[in-house]
Amino acid sequence: MDLSGHKRFLDRAAPLESDVDAPPDTALATGPALLFSAWSALGSGGIEAVDLHLRTGLVIRGAVRVRLMGPLAQASTRREGWTHVFPADDLILVRLVARGGHRG
Repeated sequence: MDLSGHKRFLDRAAPLESDVDAPPDTALATGPALLFSAWSALGSGGIEAVDLHLRTGLVIRGAVRVRLMGPLAQASTRREGWTHVFPADDLILVRLVARGGHRG
């Protein structure tokens, strides 16, 4: 995935529109916090995967692994390797998939 056109990489000094009204301590905290909750859920016994919804409209269905690497997040829909890379700030919703494939 080519992220060179993403507004976060075009001008790192300029705040994002979503950051303007946010308090300085919580700006950009939602995406990484959601990623951490997805990671925690995947470590539990009752969740088999997560669906990650991004601000761009992309939905990564059935991610079984997630990790945060600075401003970027990675997700994988298989046990080995990484299948998706995206800005952590773009994560807006995590949907849990219970054991047996039941989406909640």
